[in-house]
Amino acid sequence: MSETSLSLSFNPAGIELDRRQGLSRELYQALRLRVLDGRLASGTRLPATRDLAAALAISRNSVVRAYDQLYAEGFIE
Repeated sequence: MSETSLSLSFNPAGIELDRRQGLSRELYQALRLRVLDGRLASGTRLPATRDLAAALAISRNSVVRAYDQLYAEGFIE
């Protein structure tokens, strides 16, 4: 499945990850900022970890760790 054929529940455009840094931390910060500034509205369903990983060309484990941190801090349910 190509990136263009993925149907994500939100637009990950603008998420730029510095591959020299920890990708899970970078993704966590990008998603957290979107929650705080309203670009990721309450109740928005996040994409499956595999889909977001494919869209951003990162490992699924990086997405899982970012989601886990967001959950632990109460940003997602």
